[in-house]
Amino acid sequence: MNQGELNGRAKLTEQNVKTIKLLLKLGYTQRVIGKKFGVYSSTISMINTGKLWKHVEILDEYEPDTIEEAKASLFG
Repeated sequence: MNQGELNGRAKLTEQNVKTIKLLLKLGYTQRVIGKKFGVYSSTISMINTGKLWKHVEILDEYEPDTIEEAKASLFG
């Protein structure tokens, strides 16, 4: 089975998932993130727990610009 963007039914890109994982680390709710990206909060939960998109990793430390870009994608 194809993973991530290679799956024809994928609604998210790898970049979306990296942004989602960063927003989760910053404390945004699954509901708010899901609404922004057009997916259910349960999808965000499965990303958070590694049941979906587990092959996409993010760095433990972020540059301030990266954090601001993630916030802008949510509220921009």
